[in-house]
Amino acid sequence: MPLALPHGDAEFVKSSALAIGKCAEPIPFHSMSEPDKILPARLVVMLAVGDPDGHLEILSHLMDALADEAFCREVLEADSGTAIASLFAAKVR
Repeated sequence: MPLALPHGDAEFVKSSALAIGKCAEPIPFHSMSEPDKILPARLVVMLAVGDPDGHLEILSHLMDALADEAFCREVLEADSGTAIASLFAAKVR
């Protein structure tokens, strides 16, 4: 399932955070591996990590979770922000 994972430079982060957007309709994002290719993303995960050393560890845990199709399906089927936050809290540590 295509998903978008925009993130910024750690030097501009005032407070580390993770924001999850679940789109009712797919939105177009450019593929990282093929920038000319447009992918229809229904899940947008925005990562802001102020600690440059911790960035890779968090990103690794996040990618492991997002590689799990069953997990992504659960997130897309969740009916509230609280449910989505609980899913991520249990899976991404």
